[in-house]
Amino acid sequence: MTYDDKDCDWFCDNCSVYMNNQPGFTTSSDEWTCTECGYVNDVSEDNIIDEDDNQGCSEGYSDGFTCINCQQSLRGGSRTLPWEDDDNAEAYIICPHCGCKNIENGDED
Repeated sequence: MTYDDKDCDWFCDNCSVYMNNQPGFTTSSDEWTCTECGYVNDVSEDNIIDEDDNQGCSEGYSDGFTCINCQQSLRGGSRTLPWEDDDNAEAYIICPHCGCKNIENGDED
């Protein structure tokens, strides 16, 4: 099955659920109502976040649950393990809301 997704992974701005696999998902009207929570999301090209662009925020250590920049949930974010991209000694998560890099705190109890 193919979706009109502008070659992007789309996450709800309200509940952070992955939307590309929701029945009937399309970006053709530049808006999509999340089937999980009913929130109307902007799915236009203006709302595409480049994961390689840190959107002007400074990276920092995160608790792994909340973004250090926008304080929203990191659920649904893109996670990179240590050395996965060949030059990162620490794991990090790209926030699905603002695109900031959140370095995971390696301290585990």
